[in-house]
Amino acid sequence: MSAPIADAVGLALGPDGLITEYLTAAAELAPDVALPPEVATVTPSLAFLLGDPLRGPGVTSAGALAGVRSVHGALTVQDDGGRVRGFLTGPVGVATDRPGGLDLTLEGVLVVVDGAVVDSATGAAVLGHPARALAAAANALGPQGVTLERGWLVLTGGLTAPVPVRPGAVIACEYTHLGALGVRAGA
Repeated sequence: MSAPIADAVGLALGPDGLITEYLTAAAELAPDVALPPEVATVTPSLAFLLGDPLRGPGVTSAGALAGVRSVHGALTVQDDGGRVRGFLTGPVGVATDRPGGLDLTLEGVLVVVDGAVVDSATGAAVLGHPARALAAAANALGPQGVTLERGWLVLTGGLTAPVPVRPGAVIACEYTHLGALGVRAGA
């Protein structure tokens, strides 16, 4: 992967923890937005908002999680080629350092299309624990001279398989503790 683009605000990771692409502020979607016609799929994920920079090699899952300010529910929208065309983060952010805090392996999500549940998963779907994906990204990019910066949002990879988008469909991701967010497919 090339060096980060100047206006990067974070990363989108694949389900294996490998970096898919850099995110820009221009790709951030508003809640309940109507998606453009080139969007083919929607995928739920967890989003880490970094409170401290992370740079590998040698970042562990625990070390990666210690650098996180909060975790949010998120979704990405992709085109037919799998490229991220936008992302949306949920309104609820949970600090990862609170005592008795959120168990990210058990944080569940329901994917709902037009009122019907079409898929579900937990955070364990991402390498057994989503912090492993964050650590893998820091460790892969560190030797290339790239630091995951404070304030970046890191989408940890799809919790479910990509959900196809039909024209006019209303798609929601409902998280156990992280709230709900949704989008509408353009007609």
